[in-house]
Amino acid sequence: MKARLFLVVACCTLALLFTACQTDPKESKEYKDLKAELDQIKGGDSLEAANIEVYKKIIQVNDSTEIDQLGDYFAADFTFHDMPEGLPQGLESFKGLIKGYVISIPNMQQEIKHIMAEGDLIIAHTTMSGVNSGASMDMPATGKSIKVDAYDCMRFKDGKVIEYWGVADVMKMMTQMGLMPEMGGE
Repeated sequence: MKARLFLVVACCTLALLFTACQTDPKESKEYKDLKAELDQIKGGDSLEAANIEVYKKIIQVNDSTEIDQLGDYFAADFTFHDMPEGLPQGLESFKGLIKGYVISIPNMQQEIKHIMAEGDLIIAHTTMSGVNSGASMDMPATGKSIKVDAYDCMRFKDGKVIEYWGVADVMKMMTQMGLMPEMGGE
């Protein structure tokens, strides 16, 4: 009798343990409440996901050469921290800079390799490729292909870029276009 009772208690205990181990902790009410509270404090995943989507749209605009659409995604008075010396800040000046690239490499395509978002910031690594088939910024068309890495960091407010830091491997691009000698060569 004691052996039977022990066996029943042991089986019930194992069944409870097995059931408890199969329950996803993310399904518990406590987890959901804590996650909702944390999301509310930091702005939630939805803000970060929305900023990533805006970034992807910016890439699509650049690839489509519809540069005037950048106003949909950048604040008029945004700051481009890597604006060439002598050019004023702001959307119109930035669009002029981008148009120079579009004229020089009209089939430019950017592939997002990595992208991260935290709060109001996104950071992305892209690869830009295309053919230099247009003259721009005192540089002749060379007909040569380019493929270079670029890195972007953007700060968003109300769904628009308010600050932008961008770096591309321009030396590699100029070398690939034949407008600059290879480094380390003889």
